[in-house]
Amino acid sequence: MKFLLTVFILTILLFSCAQDVNVTSKEKVKNEISDQEKHVSKLSKDLEKRKETVLAKGELVDVLLSFHQKYPKDDYSANCLSKVVMLSTGLDDVDMATAYADTLIDKYPKFVDRSQIIEIQIVAYEISITPRDTEKIKKYLNLWLKENTKANKEKISEMKYHLENVETPLIDRLGENMVDLN
Repeated sequence: MKFLLTVFILTILLFSCAQDVNVTSKEKVKNEISDQEKHVSKLSKDLEKRKETVLAKGELVDVLLSFHQKYPKDDYSANCLSKVVMLSTGLDDVDMATAYADTLIDKYPKFVDRSQIIEIQIVAYEISITPRDTEKIKKYLNLWLKENTKANKEKISEMKYHLENVETPLIDRLGENMVDLN
């Protein structure tokens, strides 16, 4: 009986210590992310340090992805992916940006900036990815319209117009609108 009690107590101690280490590790990674963000922000202000800034942004992406991989169920993980999408877009890595935006959309349906991520996907497939993938553009436009029924009427109208005219590239639609204004 003493043996079982001892094993039980040791198990509880080990489990509680493991939980503390996990929390400490998670906070350590969050602090590392914060430090990296400050470093990138500081470098970004100095135009002569463009190469260093690009490298620092790449390192930040690595730390953000590390957090996401270690703690995918943590709410902060969605923020990490959002930052990866933004950084990747800024680094002109559209493939990475769209891949992680898809992950964010698929795995975090309650993410606070979800509509912005969907719009990033629309723009990426409309402008940055060639050839244009009208099926993907339709997919994201429909998703945005479905999820943003309470957005302002002008924005909803723009998205519906975009969907109705998705076969015409955005640049051509802009040209048509300029002609209409004249």
